[in-house]
This record gives sequence, structure tokens and C-alpha cells, in this order.
Amino acid sequence: MLRFTLLSFATGWLLIILIAATGHLTWDNKLLWGPLALFMLSTMLGLTGFEDDEHRAPLLLLAALSFGSALVYPLFYLFFVFGMGGH
Repeated sequence: MLRFTLLSFATGWLLIILIAATGHLTWDNKLLWGPLALFMLSTMLGLTGFEDDEHRAPLLLLAALSFGSALVYPLFYLFFVFGMGGH
């Protein structure tokens, strides 16, 4: 469970960096839903691992980081699309 949680969290951030680096920050880009879905998947996977005694602390930490990233992502999106892109 820890591996899948970490993988979805890292993939979400990698997708954000990839979209920003390629310059595809447009309003109608369907890939922009990907990081949010991956962050929420990581949050849910982290919270479902609450019963795992061995990996409880890292799973809950990843769940909190993923939820925080899901909250910060719309601010990133609005700043770069509207502030930097002029759309």
C-alpha cells in the first residue's frame, strides 16, 4: 500500500512539472485533471492503510501531503494559467 501511495503522489507532481515544462498550461488541456486525481488517489490510499501497523506513520504522512497538494494545486493552476498565460 505504501508503494502505491508514494507512486501516485510522485506521479502527480511529475505530471505537474511535465505540463508546466512543456508549456501546455491552457484552459482546455485535459491532462490538468490528472494531478488532482492522482493526489486524491494517494490521499485515499494513505487513509485506507490506517490499519497497517508497520507503515501507519508514512501512510498518514503521505495522505496529509497528498491532501495538501490537492488543495494547493488549484492555486498553482490559477496563477500559472491566468497570471502567466494571460488567458
